[in-house]
Amino acid sequence: MNINVALGPGELEGADLTGRVAVVIDVLRATTTITTALANGAEAVIPFADLEECRAYREKEPEVLLGGERESVKPPGFDLGNSPLEYTAERVFGRRIAYTTTNGTRTIEACRSAEEVLLGALINRMATAERLAASGFSAILVCAGKRGGPNLEDTYCAGAIIETLRGLVSNGICLTDRARIALAVFSGLHPDGGSLLSTTDHGRDLDSLGFGGDVDYSGRTDTTGTVGRLLNAEIRAE
Repeated sequence: MNINVALGPGELEGADLTGRVAVVIDVLRATTTITTALANGAEAVIPFADLEECRAYREKEPEVLLGGERESVKPPGFDLGNSPLEYTAERVFGRRIAYTTTNGTRTIEACRSAEEVLLGALINRMATAERLAASGFSAILVCAGKRGGPNLEDTYCAGAIIETLRGLVSNGICLTDRARIALAVFSGLHPDGGSLLSTTDHGRDLDSLGFGGDVDYSGRTDTTGTVGRLLNAEIRAE
């Protein structure tokens, strides 16, 4: 099994994703939030790269919830922001959510040509690795990063998934240089990952906006077995 990592979505330009599983990683906060929504019983999350397209979808489907962020805060008229703590069973069970974020949903959009698109985070690290091990496909872990470039939390999460995957695949895996970079980041910072997110640029920004609880929640490992999969433009629980 060959494993690659894109440290930012800009590295996907011109890449051929045919026959590969793409795992989108946006720890703070899109993939953590979507995973939480699905774990709490949301029927589906429909990702949009564009804010106005997301709003237009609700015009056509008025029963859906609107969720997401721009510059880390809830856009006007949205039902939910991008805090995973908002996506409780009481709010989202049985609901469909039209969802847009600054980095995460754009990264999902960039991966649509892959054989499968899965959503990974620290909260579903083991479940994501198990899904990859069972797929039989080579994989690329795509970090949403920030403004097209890398960030620490997504690279760390990619390394955490790779380390877990290595313990699940009996015949070994072949890592590209970028995958080895992610693994080295994880290995160098582990076991301090629980507090890592609060020290990152984005973690500090979120804390300053009152979202410190999100940072703490997003840094927890293996709290759910749910993995979201993009299928026919909707993300549903695997």
